[in-house]
Amino acid sequence: DLATDLGYELAMCGAETFRVEESVSRVLSSYGIASEVFAIPNYLIVTVMMEDGTPITRMRRIGSHGNDLDSVEKFSGLSRAYCSQTPEPKEAQRWMEVTRAQRLTYPVSIIYLGYFLGALGFGLLFGGNFLDGLCAGICGILVGLVIRFLDAQDTNQFFRTIAASFLMALLAYAFGAMGIAKNPDAITIGALMILVPGLLFTNAMRDIIYGDTSSGVSRIVQVLLSAFAIALGTAAAWHVTTPIYGHAEAAAALTYPLWAQGLATFVACLGFVILFNVHDWGSVLCALGSALT
Repeated sequence: DLATDLGYELAMCGAETFRVEESVSRVLSSYGIASEVFAIPNYLIVTVMMEDGTPITRMRRIGSHGNDLDSVEKFSGLSRAYCSQTPEPKEAQRWMEVTRAQRLTYPVSIIYLGYFLGALGFGLLFGGNFLDGLCAGICGILVGLVIRFLDAQDTNQFFRTIAASFLMALLAYAFGAMGIAKNPDAITIGALMILVPGLLFTNAMRDIIYGDTSSGVSRIVQVLLSAFAIALGTAAAWHVTTPIYGHAEAAAALTYPLWAQGLATFVACLGFVILFNVHDWGSVLCALGSALT
């Protein structure tokens, strides 16, 4: 039960399939228990063999979840502690509860700052001026409001993405129609980067490379559906707003010097550091890595 719960916590934090399976199997092996572990993005199955050869299986359904990298780090550390120290089950359960209690989260206001910074940085990176970047940041906050509200209503991720991209694009085109922004395309693209499932695609490729083909293909399908939802929502907003106030030609995208592009990427990555719940020096290293890239 303890090993299955550990795998469940890792999966709910957005850990890769191979990390979930390996953590569970290594913990059980450290206690001398033979096991078989199978995980896919929405299910975890763990079977252990009793001394008389009787198999016992436990299954856990993995629901909708995001990416909490701080929790992935802490539960991965917990699995290593189990393997190295093999505490008694009651003590191990206490460690699990302590790890749950020690997980760090950002306040809601800081999370919305993450949406703002992520859209602002990418709005500048894709050729918008500073005012375009600020408008992109406001659109990013709108994306966050829609996503968090619909998530609280247990709305399907596909429809959450459509709604967020549609409402965000409506606001971006309104900024352009009112003359506030010169390049609504940069605003739209910058804010949409928050919805792009980049980490999901990365984990899908890692699963495939590690031989977890079924999990990798499942994640790739999620990526394609998310991309379709983004395109559908944005296109719907374009068709709705065109009869109302038309669309003036966007200004030519600006080309910034290399240091300015690096700075914009640094700002954007700070936003994603918050959204992916990265803390301490790891957040600085992530942002510096993005600027260097």
